[in-house]
Amino acid sequence: MIGSNRSKPFGQRPAAQVSGPGMVPFGASPRHQDRQSDREGTWCICYIHAHEFGQDTVREAIILDRSDSGVRVRSRSRATFPEKVRIHAPRLGLDITGHTVWQEGFDTGIAFED
Repeated sequence: MIGSNRSKPFGQRPAAQVSGPGMVPFGASPRHQDRQSDREGTWCICYIHAHEFGQDTVREAIILDRSDSGVRVRSRSRATFPEKVRIHAPRLGLDITGHTVWQEGFDTGIAFED
């Protein structure tokens, strides 16, 4: 048999390498998060309005979860958001100004301004 490797077929790993204590599930944030209020899972298209490089920009994103104090959004690219943004989500009746708190990969945390 050509290339007979009976341990594992190509692309498969032993279970010990895939899961175990300390592993972070897909979509979870690995950092400790102190939040002002509980988050509610949401999936809603939104538009992030910002003023960057002397011009107004609008980027489409998805609200993954929200709370009374902010949202976590996922954008199509790893482009960074400026500090001050406006979030518009017509389906949720949300049109509010916020500021970028953190960015990691495609996800961004935005806190609502008072």
